[in-house]
Amino acid sequence: QREVTRLVTGRSELPESFSPGGATLAVTRTTFVVPNERGRAPNTAEVWAMRPDGSDARRLAHRSSDPAFSPDGRRIAVASDRDENGELSYGDRVFFANELYVMDADGSNRRRLTRTKDLNELQPSWLPSGTRIAYQRGKAFDNAEGTVLAQMNADGTCARPLLADPRLDTWYAAPAWRPGEARTDNNAVRC
Repeated sequence: QREVTRLVTGRSELPESFSPGGATLAVTRTTFVVPNERGRAPNTAEVWAMRPDGSDARRLAHRSSDPAFSPDGRRIAVASDRDENGELSYGDRVFFANELYVMDADGSNRRRLTRTKDLNELQPSWLPSGTRIAYQRGKAFDNAEGTVLAQMNADGTCARPLLADPRLDTWYAAPAWRPGEARTDNNAVRC
């Protein structure tokens, strides 16, 4: 066991996804900021990429989190509130809703995949074939966030529920596909 990044007071770093082959690690780096009197604080989450030993660290995206490398390693799916497409209020805190984006593995060519005002989309997970992405979708529910799982084609088309309780008595979160699973639905879905 060894330290990959140095400890910085008020900052968290979450390892999220390795590129195929393990040469690059994508990390969500967040710095704590005290919310203002209205319960809002700026989104400080950033997606960083680095070698597994922490060297060659570079920022790929600001106001972004939950990076997930595509199975071929050429793209990364992320969650971001950069377009400020709706707000979610959880009692004493107010956040902009996250949408899902995909970008090239170097952080360039970012494309928005979802457009769902006032819903919070996080935790993208690529189907092993790379044709679809499963993700967590949440909405304000009392002072919490009720969540369901959804999926869409890798280009953002044909979004549909995967696991969802319409009454939100049961919440589903953090989807993950089983690697190498031989399935008949590995292709993009037609709308």
